[in-house]
Amino acid sequence: MTYQTPEVAVSCYLVTFVMKGDSSASIVLAMTLTFLITIIIAFATILTVLSIGSPGLRLLLMATVSFVMLFIGAASKLGSTGSVVALLVADILSLIYTASGGEVITSGLRFAWEMVALPMMMIVAFNVLLGRSTVSILRDKLLQRLVAVQNQLAAPGVAGDQALRDLLRQGDADGLAKLKLVRIFHLVSTRQASQIADDILASYQLLLACSALSLEGQSADTTTLTFHVADVIEALRTGSRPPAPPMLSPTASPAALAAHQALAVLASEEHDLYLPGTSSPFFASDALSNPEYVRFALKTTAAAMTCYVIYAGINWEGIHTAMLTCYVVSLRTTGETIHKLGLRILGCLIGAAMGLSAIVFLIPHMHSIGHLMLLVFVGTFIAAWVSNGSERASYAGIQIGLAFYLSVLQGFAPGIDLELARDRTIGILLGNTVMYLVATRIWPVGTEAALRSNLSRALKSLAALASFSVPARERAVTHAAEVGQSTGAMTRSFELLLLDPAHVRLSPSVQHGIRLISQEAEELNREIYLSRSELPGLAQRLGRLAEDVGQSRSFNAVSTGDGSAKIVFDSSDTSVNSIDERVLRIERLMRETDL
Repeated sequence: MTYQTPEVAVSCYLVTFVMKGDSSASIVLAMTLTFLITIIIAFATILTVLSIGSPGLRLLLMATVSFVMLFIGAASKLGSTGSVVALLVADILSLIYTASGGEVITSGLRFAWEMVALPMMMIVAFNVLLGRSTVSILRDKLLQRLVAVQNQLAAPGVAGDQALRDLLRQGDADGLAKLKLVRIFHLVSTRQASQIADDILASYQLLLACSALSLEGQSADTTTLTFHVADVIEALRTGSRPPAPPMLSPTASPAALAAHQALAVLASEEHDLYLPGTSSPFFASDALSNPEYVRFALKTTAAAMTCYVIYAGINWEGIHTAMLTCYVVSLRTTGETIHKLGLRILGCLIGAAMGLSAIVFLIPHMHSIGHLMLLVFVGTFIAAWVSNGSERASYAGIQIGLAFYLSVLQGFAPGIDLELARDRTIGILLGNTVMYLVATRIWPVGTEAALRSNLSRALKSLAALASFSVPARERAVTHAAEVGQSTGAMTRSFELLLLDPAHVRLSPSVQHGIRLISQEAEELNREIYLSRSELPGLAQRLGRLAEDVGQSRSFNAVSTGDGSAKIVFDSSDTSVNSIDERVLRIERLMRETDL
C-alpha cells in the first residue's frame, strides 16, 4: 500500500503459496519465481506489442503459450511450474482488454513484476532471519524414524506396524532433495553433509530391517537392538554422537544384521558407500508418443480460454479469477482434479465468509494501518494453519487465504466493496464448474493411469534391486526406498478412486486385485533386500512385468510365457522360496486383474 502496487491480494496469496516449513526450500522457490517472472514479463511484453490491437490474435497467443507450457510441465520434471508460467502469461495478456496499450506496457507490466518480486523478497528476508533450518528438519525426520523403530521393537503391534509402513511408503526422495539444499547453501561442512546422506539411507535400512524383525518375534538380538536404538535417540536429542552398536549373536538373522549395519552407519563407523538410485531424464521417455500429455494441455487450455471468453464477452472483469482457477486445479487424473476442485470450493467459501464477515463487522471500526495488518495476520494464520496440516486438506488452506485476501484487500485501503468480493468468489466457482465439466466429459483419465505408472515404477526398482549381487544389494537402499515411494503413491491413488467418473472407475474386484499386488510388492521389496542368496532370473522377470504393466493395455494380457520363463531358485533356501511364491502370486494376480 505504501508503493500503491496493484493486486496486493495476489502478493499476499503468493506468500501463503510459496512459504514452506523448510526455509531453504522457501528461499529457492522465491528466488526462482522472481527470476521466472522477470523472464515472463520480458516475453509477455513482446506478446503484448504483437497483440495490442487484435483480440483474436491475443486469444490465439494466450492459447498457444498455455498449451506449450502445460504440455512441457506434464511431460517433464517441470511439473506444476509449467501451469504457473501459463497462468502468469495468460493473466498478463488478459489485462490488455481492460486498459489501453500505453498503460499496459508502461505501468501494468512493471506492476506485475512488483506484484511477484516484492513478496518474494519478503519471503527471503523472513526465512533468513526466522526460518526453520533444513538440517533441523532432517534431524527431526531421523528421530521420527528411530522412535517408530523403537516402539515396534519394544511392543510389536498393528499400530506400530502401520507406522512403519507409512514411513517406508514415504521413501527417501524428499530427504535427499532437502540434502541438496543443505549442500547448495553450505549449511554444514562437506563431511557433515555426507553423514546426513548416510543417516537418511541408514534410517530407511533400519525401517526395512525392523519391519522384518517384528515378524520374527522377540529374541535376545531384538532386545539388544531395542535398548541400543533408545540410546541412539537419546544421543541425537542431546546433540552427541550416537554410540556404536553392540555385538549380536552368531546366529543373528539377516534382518538383525541389516539393523546392526544401519546403526553402525548412524554411529559414523566406516562402511561401504551406499549405491545411488536410478536417474531419469528431464523429459519423460514417452513425451512424444503418449497422447495423454497433449490431451491434458488441450483440456486445461480449453477450460481457461472458455472462462476468458465468458467474462470478456459479457464485460464482467470482476470474475477473471475463473480463468486462473482452471490452471490452479487442473491435474493429470480426473480423480485428482475433482479432489482439488472440492478443496478449492470449500476453501473459497470459508475464505469468502471470513472476508465478508470482516467487511461487515470489523473494517468499519478500523482506523489505522495497524488494525488492517492485524486482520490480515489473523486471516493468514488460519489459512497457513490449514495449509500446513494434513496433505488431504492442505490445499484448502491456500484457497482460504486467496478468497480472504481478494475480499478484504481491494486497493490501497481496507476493502468495503461487497460486490467485488462477491464477483471474485463467483469467478472461482465458475472456473471450478468449467474445469469439472471438461475433466469429466472430455478425455477423462481414471486413476488407473496413475496406478499403472507407479506399479510399473515399483517393479522396475524391484528388478534393479534383484539384479545386484548380495554384497551390493546391502548397499542398494535407495532402490528399496524407490519401491516404497511408488507403493506409497499407489496408496494415495486408492483414496481417489471413488472420485473417478463411473464410466472410467475400476470395479471393486479389480481395485482389490491391485491392492493385493501393491501389498505383495511391498513384502517382496523387504524380502529381496534382506535375502542373502543370489536370485538368478528374477530381475529379468520383474523387468518384463514392469514393461507389460507400463503399456496401455489390460493387465490380463500379461503372460507367464513358456515354462522357461519361470523363476527357479534353490529350494533349500526358505527365504528364496518365499520370494518365488510372491513373484508367482503377483503374476497370477496380474493375469486375473482386468483393467
